[in-house]
Amino acid sequence: MQVETAARATIRRTLELTGEVVPVNSVVIATMIEGPILYCPWREGDRVQAGERLIEIECEAYRAEVQAAEAARAVAAAKLADMKAGTRPEEIVEAEQQVREWAEVTARTKADFERAERIAVQEAAMEQAAAAVEVAKTRLAECLVAAPFEGTVTAVHVRPGDIATPRAPLLELVDLSSLVVRFAVPEARATAVQADMSLTVTLDAYPGRVLDATVARVYPTLDPVMRTRTVEAVLSEPVELVPGMFARVELHLESSEHAIVISPDAILVTPRGEQIVFVVADGKAEQRSITTGIDRRREVEVVEGIREGEQVVVAGNERLRNGVSVAVPGAGSDGPGPQQERPAKADKPSDSGARKT
Repeated sequence: MQVETAARATIRRTLELTGEVVPVNSVVIATMIEGPILYCPWREGDRVQAGERLIEIECEAYRAEVQAAEAARAVAAAKLADMKAGTRPEEIVEAEQQVREWAEVTARTKADFERAERIAVQEAAMEQAAAAVEVAKTRLAECLVAAPFEGTVTAVHVRPGDIATPRAPLLELVDLSSLVVRFAVPEARATAVQADMSLTVTLDAYPGRVLDATVARVYPTLDPVMRTRTVEAVLSEPVELVPGMFARVELHLESSEHAIVISPDAILVTPRGEQIVFVVADGKAEQRSITTGIDRRREVEVVEGIREGEQVVVAGNERLRNGVSVAVPGAGSDGPGPQQERPAKADKPSDSGARKT
C-alpha cells in the first residue's frame, strides 16, 4: 500500500492542440497587365522596404495609350471651346438686319437650343476622353510594382525576360515581424477561448524549451467543414520563428490557485458513479466521498472531501474497506499492506467499483 499527502498547488485545466507558425501580413504580388519583365533582381530571403520597386514591366505600349488618350482629350476640349465661343461677328451683323422679322427670331431661338444640346453632348465627350486618359495612366502605372510593406521575399516566380500575364503570381512577400502561432480549437471548446488567455508553446526547433504565449485573436466564426475555431497567439519572449514551423500548444482554459490536489490513482468510482478515496486516520482506512474539479491526468483538484495534509491511499486501495486497520509503510510497520480485519460492528460493505481512468 502507498499513500501520499494531499497538498495545495496551482492547477490548470488545459487543452492540448497542434498549430503552425504563420505570418499575418503576407501577399502574392501580381499585376493586371501583360508584358515582358524588365526588372526583377530578387531572390528568396531578400529584404525589401515599403514602396521599393519590386517588378517593372515593359511599358512603351501603355505609354503610347496614354499619349493617344491625351490627344483625344485635347481634340474634345478644342471642340467644346469652339462651341462655347459664341456667334462670329459677321453672324451678329446679319442677325441685326433680320431682328424685326419674327420668324427669323424664332428660327434663331431654335438654333440656339440645338447649339446648347450640341455643347452638352460635347461636354460628355470631353468627360469620356478624360476618363480614358485616367484608365490609360492606371495601366501605365501597373507596369511598376512596388512593395506594399517592409518584408522578406519568400518566393520568386519570374525572371527578367519572362512574360507577365494578368493575375499570374510574380513573387511572394511576408512580414516576418507579424508571425503568430495559429491553431484550431474544436467546436466543443470554441466558446471557452478568449483573448488574452495564457498558453504554452513547444517547437521542434527548440527541443525541451517551453515558451509562454498569449491569445491575440479569436476568429468570430467556425470553419464550416472542420467545425473548429481559429485562434492566433503571440509569444511572450523573443524567439526566432520561421513560417511553417510545427507547434504544440497547451491552452490554459481554467486555473485554480491554492487548490488541494491528489493523484488520480487515489480515486475510485462506485457503480453509482460516486467518487471516493481512502484516507488513513488513526491507523484505519476512512472512506471519503469527494467532489473533484480540474483533472490534469497526473493530478486532480479536490473541491470537497479532503483537507490539506491528510494521508490518501494511492495504491492498494481497491482492497480496502471503511474502518479497516492499515499499516502505512515507513510509519513503524513492516506489514505487507492493509490488515484484512473487519470492524467490530459488521458494517455493510461500501460500493467500490473500477478505478477512474
